[in-house]
Amino acid sequence: YITDIYIERKRQSFEVDSGAGYTLIPETDYARLNLKATLRKPSTLFRSYTGEVFTPIGFVSVEVEYQGRKSQEEMYIVPSKYHPILGRIWIRHLQINLAEIDKNNTNLSKSDCFAIDPIPNIFSEYKDIFEPKVGCIPNIKCSLKLRENAKPTLIKHRIIPYALREKVERELDVLEKTGIITKVNLSDWGSPLVVIPKPDGNVRLCVDYKIAVNQQLQAAHYPIRNIDEILNNLRNSKVFCRLDLYKAYLHVPVDEDSQTIQTISTHRGTYRMNRLSFGIKTAPNEFNRILEEILQDLDGTMSYFDDIIIHATSREECGKRLIRCLDRLKANDLHLNKDKCDFFKTEIQYLGYTVRYNQISKCQNKVEAIEKVPRPKNADDVRKFLGMVTYYSRFIPNASTLTYPLRKLLRKNYKFSWSSICEAAFIKLKQEISSDRVLVPFNPNLPITIACDASPTGIAGVLSNIIEGGERPVAFVSRSLTQAEQNYSQLDREALAIVFTVNKFYNYVYGQQFTLITDNKPLTRIFHQDSKLPAMTSSRLLRYATFLQNFNYKVQHRKAEEHQNVDFLSRSTHHQKVPGIETLLDEELQVICDQTINQIST
Repeated sequence: YITDIYIERKRQSFEVDSGAGYTLIPETDYARLNLKATLRKPSTLFRSYTGEVFTPIGFVSVEVEYQGRKSQEEMYIVPSKYHPILGRIWIRHLQINLAEIDKNNTNLSKSDCFAIDPIPNIFSEYKDIFEPKVGCIPNIKCSLKLRENAKPTLIKHRIIPYALREKVERELDVLEKTGIITKVNLSDWGSPLVVIPKPDGNVRLCVDYKIAVNQQLQAAHYPIRNIDEILNNLRNSKVFCRLDLYKAYLHVPVDEDSQTIQTISTHRGTYRMNRLSFGIKTAPNEFNRILEEILQDLDGTMSYFDDIIIHATSREECGKRLIRCLDRLKANDLHLNKDKCDFFKTEIQYLGYTVRYNQISKCQNKVEAIEKVPRPKNADDVRKFLGMVTYYSRFIPNASTLTYPLRKLLRKNYKFSWSSICEAAFIKLKQEISSDRVLVPFNPNLPITIACDASPTGIAGVLSNIIEGGERPVAFVSRSLTQAEQNYSQLDREALAIVFTVNKFYNYVYGQQFTLITDNKPLTRIFHQDSKLPAMTSSRLLRYATFLQNFNYKVQHRKAEEHQNVDFLSRSTHHQKVPGIETLLDEELQVICDQTINQIST
């Protein structure tokens, strides 16, 4: 059985094991919780059900809470290959009712509950792909396409400090020996090598393709998978594995012309790059296309750039899917970063989100990073803060209106001035990010509702699934009204909110039966699919009604006092009593989000 315990006010999932005396948490989960407790040396040994005896890394004393009941308990930190296990001591002290947990869980087999050390077998059976080296995908050649009139450009190498030269040359020798780069005497192309010192004293070699190459490349048009689609596909899954590819792009060979285009200029001369290089602007799209082709027919397996997630409803099924994926990676000579992989987790961090059985929440370390952001001092600070916040906009009611005072500071030729309105928005956004609001993956097989509302300055909506008789939010959407739209009647604004929300959730509700909820009673007749439109209906409402004819819905009126969830979304700036907040279209938010998506999910 699986249940949640709050450790120092931070949620953690455990497998309930009344056969275990102590509570154990894997090292990776312990690091994620970022507890301030003192780690103490243990004197206890543990034995798994397979007979393996191991020493825990340490133990801490922490405050734990379950359904309002609190206790000070000891928690043992164990290697990451083990599962979080809730033992008898915590069960007794927190008065946990196992029968109650049983009602909310599907029975797991004995192997699910106690098989806590299958990972070493995987590492031994697939030893090759867990070696930290770069393979080469067979039977494929990636080709970079240049724009018309593109000209070869050679940029002089950058000076390497003498203290780093030996390390840089050692790295270049390794790359040349493994065939990733080849020394060339003459080249019309050349982009400078960039050396980045690493915390461990070594160096990372990068290339600045911005001037010589990226400006002359044709755009890659392969679509990147939508993150919402990935998260929603995880519904009903209880066990997860995450695989991280080792130096992913370098596994992809490129054709001869592309090798020349990617030539590197260094203090030792020029090198031709034989693999797809990090820094090429089309590399993410190209690599995504290739990896999706490799994994496309594997059930329960999805990729987003170099991150692969495997999910299933049971540990046994997840294991089978993992083996099929590892076989496929091995056949294509793709290698994994062992230290960044997670196996058979009931809760996993993926793409900046924490995912567990039918729940999606924000990663705690990302939330804490946002909480610690100091008050912006210039437009660049504002842009970075908005990038972090808008990545989690699906959790934030009325995000567009809340962020408006800050986005206003990004306008061209706008003098930066931090006002009380900006301060109020800054604080409110941090509060919204810090909330414990949890979303659910969209399930088309459950009843669907869309609730909408409008205020004089904004429109908003929420998509929900009906689960056990209650509305559970899947995502929130909102935008501010333009100056022209603010002049609409309240009826028209409410209608616009409906059309906006349905259009935003088009991929979810098209072809599905759903309930459209509004607190505006006249609209329930105007948009009722079985009623004729009133003779005096305005042309705007006629257009809206025509758009909604494409969908299969029933409209439901809900009194304003019962409509608070979405009503708050469109009116939140009013409740904050922040005067003078203007509004505008929210297209720029997506731009900011796109620019920071990789940064926050790395």
